[in-house]
Amino acid sequence: MITSKWRKHVWMKRSPVIRPFLPETKRLTPDTMLDMIQRHKQVILKPARGYKGRGVIQLSDLGNDSFEWHVNHKKIRSSRLSGLYEHFTNTYSTGRYLIQQKISLAEFDGCPFDFRVMVQRKSTQTAWHVTGKLARVAAAPFIATNYTKQVLTAEQAASGAFGETAAVDLMKQMDELGLHAAHHIAPYYVEHRLFGLDIAIDKDGHLWIIEVNTKPDIGMFRNLPDLTAYKTIRSYKKG
Repeated sequence: MITSKWRKHVWMKRSPVIRPFLPETKRLTPDTMLDMIQRHKQVILKPARGYKGRGVIQLSDLGNDSFEWHVNHKKIRSSRLSGLYEHFTNTYSTGRYLIQQKISLAEFDGCPFDFRVMVQRKSTQTAWHVTGKLARVAAAPFIATNYTKQVLTAEQAASGAFGETAAVDLMKQMDELGLHAAHHIAPYYVEHRLFGLDIAIDKDGHLWIIEVNTKPDIGMFRNLPDLTAYKTIRSYKKG
């Protein structure tokens, strides 16, 4: 099974429906690092193959040729735009990485959050269904919501950030986006019946597909007060 985040991004970008919901993403090279940090001022570096937020780095342009590397809970300063890529390979990794536009996440109780959306189909059916959604609130001072302080219902987080009326529309939009993504990427995973989408929401209420997981962890759904979604996801997995 192909698990490269880059290939999945390329496949999704072919869809005119999904494309507006994808943050700019490129393979990491010296040139793409310079281009992306100069234009976006804040970017995310992540392994082309990886999971649970491991190896994720946030790079910020602080101005005056000064930069900040945020790794897990640590922040490190460096200087010189021209030396960024060398600093990365010498300090962090020589493996294959992607560089992605950083989305300024909406906040719940002062902490950034994103969504996990589960899309599944039964073994005897071709129709895809959204079987569960939740919000992951990041634990300070981590940059990735994989380091979770709190798990909420998607509705609760969206209502807290944008109000109940807007939250209803966001839930509908999120379901539609999840189904579009599953339908579009499913032909590349013919036997696959489960996708877990990491969906960010910015401070303006725009949704962004950060990535699609082909082996998503369902355990976090056990942390919701209502276990209905968890039981539904397990039922679909069984057949």
